[in-house]
Amino acid sequence: MTEREWDTLTAIERAFLVNAMEMDILPGVFGDLTEAEQTLPLHDLADVLLSIKV
Repeated sequence: MTEREWDTLTAIERAFLVNAMEMDILPGVFGDLTEAEQTLPLHDLADVLLSIKV
């Protein structure tokens, strides 16, 4: 992934990508989200995860 591609990702998408590489995707993502993002319904977070194309 190029820096330009990285810069186009939302903070939630970045959290998923970072934590996917760290092998703790779901527990780790919550720690990287803002308090407001942590309250999003899980299906909204799943939609973000599924939309990431790398």
